[in-house]
Amino acid sequence: MAGKTLSTRDTLSMHSVRKLLNKELVQECAALSLLLVVAFMILAIVSYDPADIAGAVWPVNDEPHNLGGRIGALVVHYAYTFLGVGTYLLVGVLGVYATLIFFRRKAADWPVRLIGTVMLVATFSAMFGDSYADSGIMPSRGGVIGTTIFGLLMANFGMTGAFLVLAFTMLLSFLLATDILFYPIIRDLLHPLGSDDEAISGPLTPPQIPDPIMPHELEQQQGGNWLTRLLKRQGPPADAEEADDGDDSDEDEDELTIDFEPDLALIPGGEPAPAPEPQQVGARRPVVEKPAPAPIETASGEEWEAALASYRLPEVAMLNAGKKRDTNRAKAEMTRCAEIIRATFAHFKMDVRVVDSIPGPTVTTYEMEIPPDVMLNKVERVKDNLALNLRVHGVRFVTQTGKSTVGIEVPNHTRDMVSFREILETAEFEAASKKMDLPMAFGKDALGVPVIRDLAAMPHLLVGGATGQGKSVFENVLLASLLMSRSPRDLRMVMVDPKQVEFAPYRDVPHLLAPVIDDSRRAVSVFEWLAEEMERRYTLFKHTGVRKMSEYNELSNRERRKRLEDAGADPESESHLPSIVAIVDELADLILVASDTKIDELIARIAAKARAAGIHLILVTQSPRADVLNGLIKSNIPARVSLRVNTGSESRIVLDQTGAEDLMGKGDLLMVMPGDPRAVRVQSAFIADDEMNRVLDTLRSQLKPNYLIDPARFAGGGDGAAAGGGSVGDLDPDFAAAVDQILAAGRGSASFLRTAMGLGHTRATRIIIQMERAGMLGPARGSKEREILISFEEWEARKAAGDLTGQGGVYDSMVAA
Repeated sequence: MAGKTLSTRDTLSMHSVRKLLNKELVQECAALSLLLVVAFMILAIVSYDPADIAGAVWPVNDEPHNLGGRIGALVVHYAYTFLGVGTYLLVGVLGVYATLIFFRRKAADWPVRLIGTVMLVATFSAMFGDSYADSGIMPSRGGVIGTTIFGLLMANFGMTGAFLVLAFTMLLSFLLATDILFYPIIRDLLHPLGSDDEAISGPLTPPQIPDPIMPHELEQQQGGNWLTRLLKRQGPPADAEEADDGDDSDEDEDELTIDFEPDLALIPGGEPAPAPEPQQVGARRPVVEKPAPAPIETASGEEWEAALASYRLPEVAMLNAGKKRDTNRAKAEMTRCAEIIRATFAHFKMDVRVVDSIPGPTVTTYEMEIPPDVMLNKVERVKDNLALNLRVHGVRFVTQTGKSTVGIEVPNHTRDMVSFREILETAEFEAASKKMDLPMAFGKDALGVPVIRDLAAMPHLLVGGATGQGKSVFENVLLASLLMSRSPRDLRMVMVDPKQVEFAPYRDVPHLLAPVIDDSRRAVSVFEWLAEEMERRYTLFKHTGVRKMSEYNELSNRERRKRLEDAGADPESESHLPSIVAIVDELADLILVASDTKIDELIARIAAKARAAGIHLILVTQSPRADVLNGLIKSNIPARVSLRVNTGSESRIVLDQTGAEDLMGKGDLLMVMPGDPRAVRVQSAFIADDEMNRVLDTLRSQLKPNYLIDPARFAGGGDGAAAGGGSVGDLDPDFAAAVDQILAAGRGSASFLRTAMGLGHTRATRIIIQMERAGMLGPARGSKEREILISFEEWEARKAAGDLTGQGGVYDSMVAA
């Protein structure tokens, strides 16, 4: 027991020392120590006196004259005795190494550099092995080592041979100690102005156009000749030489000039053809007409109310049943992974224990107990090694409130599909359908528990993910959850589909407030209507003395009428307000195309105020960028879902944290809900196209859609007017003044009119669309302002003729058509 306690103390002590002496601190101490040694040696060499050493000369100094004291005198004495003048080279090399270490230069192949340095100092001393010092400071200029080496070489190779061997050895040791090559230096001296292949002298020849260089030939050219390839080593100096060499060759190629004589026979004769006259462009540009979609059969208000009384929700039995999981294979896999986890941490001196394993559809969570003295950041450092040993793409560490264990989410080698029917048949969804206003089934979490959330409590949802990661299936699951749990009396929907294909199956669903919007510019009218509906509902709440939609719906007809009459409002207002869900399939395209209409401000306004009014947004994008998901939108949408994205920065934009870039795709997602900053991993449920079509056919067979938003508003693409503002066909009273302002400033945009004339957003947009139809402005160009197609003279002529639109009095009839 005592031995074990002592071992524990030693481990803690070594851990503390290792933590204190990190790599940066050790490197700094080593550099300063070497600099101190070099400075001490220099002072000792400068002030060296042989009389400081007993037995060297006579008489001996009573007190050492050396600035380094007796230690400095002894060090220099022995250095002179064994190395001679090599002492100066040794001090210089130590100074260079100290400088490199201090500036954090990486020493590649340091054992080779050390061997080269030792050989270089010894060879340098041997070069002076046959000469003796005249000053008496050192016994021999080569020292004992230099004299011995030179004596051996002299006895075997003679005087000339000895110096040749020493010269070769010095060059070789210099190459080993440094990365400096001699070949590029000699080449530059011999060819100061030419390339490697050019001769030093010779007759001038006309330049030839070189053949195309293949990639393998380019590598051979960049590699140099056999001597360069043989001596080339990895390191910054060698790379610098190669870069300089490449720059020289580029300059040589730029200086070449090629004389080209054209073949006159190939040039057509005769006089050149006259240039075509420019075509006359009118004031209006041709507009490409989109084919009108097939008309949707709708129901009147009375028919819709009568059919709604007999409306029934779709049955769960019409959905496909899920597949059963192979439990035996899953147990064997969990046993193997648990042993690998324990062995991996044991290799890093951490005694962990896997206490439980919980299988999920996509990942299996292994609960692991760690020793109390092990920090969590130390555990997370083993993440990459653990993923490598488990042979998976990556693992994720999670901590759960109320548990003292650390969870490790390991991807399953065989992923289980989570069917949509499986979620709807659970007791959790049945309970959520009774308690929640807008229940949505997301799927199953990493522990296999169904994940159902209330959209009314979120109150909005932001979904991001790269292309092909299961975003469309996830949208269908959310929509199917709402459609199968709520009738059109309780839920109305608005769908914006800039891609024109995602929401095509929903085009005649009875829950829709308006046809599916497949044009980004037409979506502006929808969001304007939603903003007006939000303000109208808040006015009803104020008159009836309630604070939210659920309290308003709980009022009896008698109580509601009484409160409205007392407030002086219309007592015949509707007694039941449905929840409104607006879903946008591609938010990036919507904001880009309709940028001049400030639709992002409309979305931010609805997201900030519409919760109590029962209006909720689901925004989906495959381009999670900062200019799309700005801070104003994100601050009002705390509920986030991210499928797999390309980079960690995109994950941070959607979730405000990284992790979505490591997901596995195909419905694997991270979700962050309000009040819980931690991201929960969920495998999205799957609903096939045939299942979705059966559900939609059931809805269509019971009820036809009854649109509350007039489809005629969408004819102009974003020019829909707000209530009380008039239609687009009615020329605005300030139309002439707006044209004068735009022609004077040269800026054709709705935002300019709002600033210059103090107009509202809806009215300024309507005037811009009217000017476009009158041939005064060009079509929208994204974030750029529209092109002005009319001059001052043409505008004055129109005003003088009393025809502001230039259509001869047929503007209104043209719009109506």
